[in-house]
Amino acid sequence: NADLAKVFDDKPNISNMEIVNAVISLSDGRKIYIKSDYAIYDKSTNNTNFIGNIVVTESNNKIICDNLDLILSENLIKLFNNVTYDGEKGFIKSDEVHIDILKNEANIFMFKKNDKVQVKYNN
Repeated sequence: NADLAKVFDDKPNISNMEIVNAVISLSDGRKIYIKSDYAIYDKSTNNTNFIGNIVVTESNNKIICDNLDLILSENLIKLFNNVTYDGEKGFIKSDEVHIDILKNEANIFMFKKNDKVQVKYNN
């Protein structure tokens, strides 16, 4: 869902969207909500690139970042640039996070080898 969507004749499979609200409904009943300023949706692959002021919520978990790539063909969400997670399990700040949607598992990265992920666990 978007406030504005543009499709150009030279790229009919690509939708450029503004003020975007997306919902991913999973087979186990969970729902992932994504909000962003902009998104580029490819209807031939169902992959979407979200850009700007991204907020992802699922249950009591919230992630904020600058960029998100939703790659449905790989059941993967890639969040990058100023990623912060605040939720049931604690707080994390990193440069990049890859989430396997089906396994509900995440890999957390920093762009520079010497930088460290900031983590605070809830007991």
